[in-house]
Amino acid sequence: MIEISDRPNGKRVDFYRCYASTQSRSLEQFLGRKGNPPLAHNSAISVNVYYDRLYASPAKRAIQTSRTLSRKRIHKRDELLEFDFGHVDRLDYALLCRKYPEKIEAWDEGRDVAFPGGERFSQLYKRQDDFFQMLLEDDFKQAAVVTHHMWLKGLLSRAYVSDKLDMIQEVLPRGKVLTAYVSFGKVLMPSTLSSIPYLEQTSPLSPDPQASYR
Repeated sequence: MIEISDRPNGKRVDFYRCYASTQSRSLEQFLGRKGNPPLAHNSAISVNVYYDRLYASPAKRAIQTSRTLSRKRIHKRDELLEFDFGHVDRLDYALLCRKYPEKIEAWDEGRDVAFPGGERFSQLYKRQDDFFQMLLEDDFKQAAVVTHHMWLKGLLSRAYVSDKLDMIQEVLPRGKVLTAYVSFGKVLMPSTLSSIPYLEQTSPLSPDPQASYR
């Protein structure tokens, strides 16, 4: 369903990463769904695009971010929720390694095992496909989508990395946009990563992936 294109066209979809300066949170912690914390403060995103549809994760921090983008009705979609880290949510990478060394070993071997009490990457990708199918069927010209860090890393990885279990190193800075197009049963992405503005490099996923999950 996801393809890259030199000249993508169709219905425009702008993906935004929600702000995550949440209350009661350490920057070293995995932040998924546990507790559903709000933003510590609102940060407005400056846009010059008129959106006739606005989709967002139901998480409080995504809804708060969405309200800075448009006054349109927010269509909450469970498919846009952040990756479910399960029992690892609010832990850091060092604790993950100590408590669940068998998970680290499985991931190192390239096996798609679930986080303890949480999701597999294949389950994240299934949620993405369900959301894309809805986009293909919905009637709009330009849509804004507010989702989360790992959700967007998963999308970028699927488009530009051959091994779907190898998470890409680039991330989308908060407040910047990743534009795709949906047309004729496909989600069309820019032809190369270098053609996407504002991507930033992070530390590699291995051996210390915690920064990639924030």
